[in-house]
Amino acid sequence: MADCLSVLREYRMTKKPYKVDGDMIVFGDKQWPKDTKTNYIRFDTSDQVEYYTLYSLVDFLENKQKPHPTYVTEATKRGIPVVRLPDRKDLESYLEGITSFSSRIDRSAPLEFALPRGSNKRASNRTEASDAKKSKLEENKVPSNDTDDSSTPVNSLAQAIPLEKLKELRDKRKKVLGKTIVRETDDFEAPSNYVENRLGMEPDEAIKYITSKERVWRTRATILQSLGSKPLAKNVSAVLNSVKALEGGSAAKADTKSESNTKEPKDAQPTHYNRYDQEKFKSREDTEGFKIDTMGTYHGLSLKSVTHGAAPKSAPVSQPSPAARQPAVPQKRVSKTPIIILPGGTSCIITLFNAKDILQDLKFFSTEQKRREGTKSDAEVLLHRSKTVNGQTVSIPYRVVDMPSKLTMDEWERVVACFVQGPAWQFKGWPWLLPDGSPTEIFRKLKAFHIKWDDLPVDKNVQKWDVHVLNINRSKRHLDRAVFLKFWEALDRWVSKNKPNLRT
Repeated sequence: MADCLSVLREYRMTKKPYKVDGDMIVFGDKQWPKDTKTNYIRFDTSDQVEYYTLYSLVDFLENKQKPHPTYVTEATKRGIPVVRLPDRKDLESYLEGITSFSSRIDRSAPLEFALPRGSNKRASNRTEASDAKKSKLEENKVPSNDTDDSSTPVNSLAQAIPLEKLKELRDKRKKVLGKTIVRETDDFEAPSNYVENRLGMEPDEAIKYITSKERVWRTRATILQSLGSKPLAKNVSAVLNSVKALEGGSAAKADTKSESNTKEPKDAQPTHYNRYDQEKFKSREDTEGFKIDTMGTYHGLSLKSVTHGAAPKSAPVSQPSPAARQPAVPQKRVSKTPIIILPGGTSCIITLFNAKDILQDLKFFSTEQKRREGTKSDAEVLLHRSKTVNGQTVSIPYRVVDMPSKLTMDEWERVVACFVQGPAWQFKGWPWLLPDGSPTEIFRKLKAFHIKWDDLPVDKNVQKWDVHVLNINRSKRHLDRAVFLKFWEALDRWVSKNKPNLRT
């Protein structure tokens, strides 16, 4: 069952009506007393933990447009606990659905469950009602002269029917219940001819018939379970032999036949030297340093050419192809420069006009301001980020583009971040896009960011996606540097974990 704070947030997000009815606050078929404590911790400088009541939150939401001093004055006059100033923004964002989590909520706090609609009294009042009911019954109770243990309290039915008639009806009811209720000690006994009636045979014959139809359930798991050395060896060896027969084929048969022919008996005598069996003496294949071509032949040469020392014909040697003689062409150097993708529209907060100012200089200038200054938009921007590594300041380049359709697959592997505008059509034509048009797989391949004004709600699509939201103020420019540094911190963590081969 949901707590009152969650129900109030649900009704505020879905615009459902709720009302204050006397001492109760009604949400549909549920209701809570006004002084019900929520699990939202009130801001307090002391160590004491206190929670806001449900009525104080409802009154705050109805008067949130008023200045805080005016709201405090009016709530104090009505005797309603006020929401303190440090809790206003966080509490309003959580109850209106702008944020999905609040650090001020105590998940371990005891909660009061909702009361059904129509019951406006708590459990403490129920005891008073039960006491009043008991006193009323005692007043209406009429003393009876009957000392029997089975006597019934006197009411309108007892006054209409004599006591003797009631006793007779009670005894009759007991007899009927004794015949219909089955005792727990009664054991169920199946009829002896149950199997015979179903199969048309004697029980022993029926059991033999059933066992003859049984089959062992054999699956991949049961086959691998060892039931003994013989069954396992039989099954596995049969499988291995069949695999060998399929892979080896006739070659395996030929190898086994040649091996059987080359086997010599153990008692065979050692062979003696034979000048015509030189191939058997493999240890003498070495020419002992003499330049003798063992593969050469004088077949087809004349006697004159042989006597004058013409070189014998040698076995043909494969000549390398012209392509192989050419020196190896050095491979193209693989770029390690990371890429950041921006939205293509000019209505976005960050574009190619101001990307260098925001990401490199950590200063915000609007696109309209850059256009008035005469800044021209290029096809892409190369920015240099200064970073301190081991006490030395280094400059790391980043490519910033807004036309992802021109990127190759090698360049897509170097994409580390993108700025999300909100609509799903922004990712049309991107790799890793799911068939239903969902970009969730894209956000696993790169880090997604969404930059917006802090006074506007988060886009519905952005809330569902894995996107890091950056909030900037419309007028307070001194806060921009801290926001843009959070962007680089989040990007560095993601790149070091997922794409450490890039230059970061």
